[in-house]
Amino acid sequence: MNRHIFFFCTFMMLLCGTAENAYARRGIPIPIVWGHGEELTELGELPPDVARGVAEELGTPVTVAFLHERAHVFWLDLWTWNGRHVLHSGDKYWEPDSTAWQKMIGGDPSAKYGKPILYRIPVLPALLVLGVAGYAVRKRFFKTEQEQLDSLVNDKRNQRSIATIFGRGDDEGCAKAITILDEQRFLRAKNELIAEGVDTHSAETNLRKIAAAILASTNSQIDAAFAVASQLDQQGEWDKSAEIYSQLISSLPNNDERLTYAQNCLASVNDKRAASATEQSGEPEPPIMRDVES
Repeated sequence: MNRHIFFFCTFMMLLCGTAENAYARRGIPIPIVWGHGEELTELGELPPDVARGVAEELGTPVTVAFLHERAHVFWLDLWTWNGRHVLHSGDKYWEPDSTAWQKMIGGDPSAKYGKPILYRIPVLPALLVLGVAGYAVRKRFFKTEQEQLDSLVNDKRNQRSIATIFGRGDDEGCAKAITILDEQRFLRAKNELIAEGVDTHSAETNLRKIAAAILASTNSQIDAAFAVASQLDQQGEWDKSAEIYSQLISSLPNNDERLTYAQNCLASVNDKRAASATEQSGEPEPPIMRDVES
């Protein structure tokens, strides 16, 4: 015990001159958007016989703490550095060197007391790492509906079966848009998938999902074309309106009720064009024939 006291009499006299007010250096203890300063974390006690000798030399009981610098945004550490183990009491701390720690605890304080987890892994970088990992996991196991659909469409087997439903480039009827699902073609496509080893439920479900998305996109484009043609009609742009209606008539299949509507719209636009041409030419309109009353 006397040997310990003699040792502390030597190195503590050197350290006492370095005692600082740790909390004064840390700044005003109020929440701020960003800043930097010191952070002190209590770690534990010295061995009992050593603790008594240190307390006698310093005139106050001390504990082992970890002091480090940090830069932060709100309460999240952006980065931490200059970490070291210290002896702490109240608002003061002392920084023993490696020789002093060897004498006190027989080795490196990191081995005995460790370091705070938030020093080794600052909160903000950890959150960023977790965010990246979480995004990767979501992309792998929790795909959005669109991502799931894209994955199905990119499957070569599904692509061949979809071609069976909607036709290939060399099909005679390929010029006509497919706006309604043909169940006979769908059945053939499903059987193709089953023949390639896809289970019946997956073949049915996946093909329905892909076909529904394709039909929805096709019909949405057709409806948008009708809207543009109608607007042009109202603006008196009958040539452009008639051109769109003509394209719709040539692309819509016979089983789509919008085909008749497009034909009627084109007839109406043609009548307006004819009436406008007659009015501009200055020719009188043909007289309206009426029956002579007897």
